[in-house]
Amino acid sequence: AYIEGGFYRATLNQARNGWQWSPDLALSSPTPVNPELKNGKSISKTWEVELRHDLGWSFAPGIDTAGFDLDLNAQDYYWTYREALTRGLYRATTGGGDFYSEIVGAEDYGILAAELREDGITPQEQVQLDAEWAKVGIKITGDYLLSFTFKNKQSTFDAYYKLGWPAMNQDLWNKYGPDASVPGNVNLYGKDLLHVASSGPNIITYFEANKLTRTVENPKYPHRDETVWTGEDVIIYANQEVAFTAFLDGKLDMAGVPNSRVSEFASNPRTIRTPDATTWRLNINGLKTVEAQKAQFPTGIGNDFVPEPILGYSNFRKALYYSLNREELRDDWAPTRGTINTLFSNAYYVEPESGIPYRNTPQGIAVAEKFGLSTWGYNFDLAESYAKSAIEEALAEGYYSDFSTSGINLIHLDLRFMQLNESEAIYKTATFVKQEFEKIDVTAVVAGKSYRVKVATNIIDTDFPGIYTTYQMNGAFDFAMGGISGSALDAASFLDVFASDNRGGFTLNWGFDTSVPEIPVDYTLDGEERHEIWSFDALCVALSGKVTVDEGYEVAPTLDEGVYETAEALILELEDFLSYAEDITWGDGPFEIIAGTSAVLGGFWVTFPEGTTAAQIKAALASAGFVYITYDDGDWCGEFTNGSGYILSNIVDEDSVVPVAAVLAAYGETAPSAPAIYFY
Repeated sequence: AYIEGGFYRATLNQARNGWQWSPDLALSSPTPVNPELKNGKSISKTWEVELRHDLGWSFAPGIDTAGFDLDLNAQDYYWTYREALTRGLYRATTGGGDFYSEIVGAEDYGILAAELREDGITPQEQVQLDAEWAKVGIKITGDYLLSFTFKNKQSTFDAYYKLGWPAMNQDLWNKYGPDASVPGNVNLYGKDLLHVASSGPNIITYFEANKLTRTVENPKYPHRDETVWTGEDVIIYANQEVAFTAFLDGKLDMAGVPNSRVSEFASNPRTIRTPDATTWRLNINGLKTVEAQKAQFPTGIGNDFVPEPILGYSNFRKALYYSLNREELRDDWAPTRGTINTLFSNAYYVEPESGIPYRNTPQGIAVAEKFGLSTWGYNFDLAESYAKSAIEEALAEGYYSDFSTSGINLIHLDLRFMQLNESEAIYKTATFVKQEFEKIDVTAVVAGKSYRVKVATNIIDTDFPGIYTTYQMNGAFDFAMGGISGSALDAASFLDVFASDNRGGFTLNWGFDTSVPEIPVDYTLDGEERHEIWSFDALCVALSGKVTVDEGYEVAPTLDEGVYETAEALILELEDFLSYAEDITWGDGPFEIIAGTSAVLGGFWVTFPEGTTAAQIKAALASAGFVYITYDDGDWCGEFTNGSGYILSNIVDEDSVVPVAAVLAAYGETAPSAPAIYFY
């Protein structure tokens, strides 16, 4: 954030009582392509961004930039995005707000690139990769102009918020990156001040790992005159107490208040509390059985892990949830921590234009109340009731067969926490969780026999990022501390990290099935009130775009043949299959969708009204960027392309000696009699 410029930024409004979007490195606001008005908002799948024409790269003193192109323009971004997807760089492919989840064609390209790069990309494979890249919704249309086609329609607010992917410096990457020209180099790009470029407010002038990063203002940054700062330094101290002392001594502009001094500074006018986008939580491996564990993780560390059976019971997970007195944790143990009993904090919005955080909406309040909002989720009597029920279920199903009716039986749970030695708050949180879990002491009765059962815990200090990448993402844990922050102004786009099929690539909880319909959904469609049960997965997709639902399950869309009286109805059907469906000028209906007969081409027809001419077909497709092509040998005809797809027409075959019908017949396809175009 100190050295990267974005397309747009949030600035104070003139009244200085709120925020507004303003261009940063962009020249002006994002421009929608073929927008439509919906619910008072201008929405579009494709948005254009024009960059300022006076941008340049800046570097720390000591970096040899001889031969570098120091201009910053659209090509830098275009190259960066393809390079990131070709190499599968992490934030390009996962984590929320990434290309895979947002941009048309990006995931297909990335998957193909991953397959091809395993053994090195041959020239023939490069041709295949280039063809796939042409389908990706990232285009460069000028020296300073980029366009982005999203999977779903975006409002102006969404465009401002989501169009924020930064650029790498290609010359520096070529010199020091993974394919560096420097002999013996091992990808130094971005690792210190001599291997990073600046496009934002500052330039790094000094870097000492785990101690100090010093920056000065970037003279090439277009908004450098809007701040009084001449630079910003980030200083890392041994602990929070030392950092706060440095603040009080005037050595820092801001610092967090340590636990030991919260009461002293709680009402100090300099103290500010803000909602954090990250909710720290205990993630759970509830896979229950070795068989389920191996099925979920066929290889690696997760394959060898033996899950704790009791965590596979939702009643036991509820028991542990209700056993934690979060208010006591905040007041008596870790007062610098906030208190919340939900995964989304007050930092998240579903409709950011409203200014109302999701937690303050009627729906958000209802969810929190369902899980004990008034007590922050604490009810120990209920916790023990759930624990007793779960243990009786487990014993009845044959688990814990070594439990005895005499003495105390222990259920052992490992609790992984990170930074126990670096953070007093985390150390105290871990100690608190251990204490609360171990208060669970119940007598379970099964087949007339009584078993006294208690929880025993073992705290394991685990390094970051291994606590995520080694243990949680591979299911090799019982409980583990974790927290992910997503797109705070687009909470719905962050839901995929909770899906059990790991569609977001960062699932941290295991042993449940979010594809099963179990959530009541009430809505109105065409004036009809509907009351249905949907799966989490179906809702997850619906909140960010369009979903096909069958009996509450999320399913792949199917093309419905038949007559469509209007272009709007036709587009609504086709947009699941054609990213450019709404860009075609369809004219007046009726239209008809007819499934193709060719197993080779695998396409479908859309007919136009009788009397539609070849010229009108060409004009309709030209509006979506398709151009008519012919081949010298005349072995194909009536074909259009936009670089990412092909279309045939049954009435455009000039410049070809072979009629369309004959070509189609060779592929087992039959054209309808009405004027039509064929998508394949």
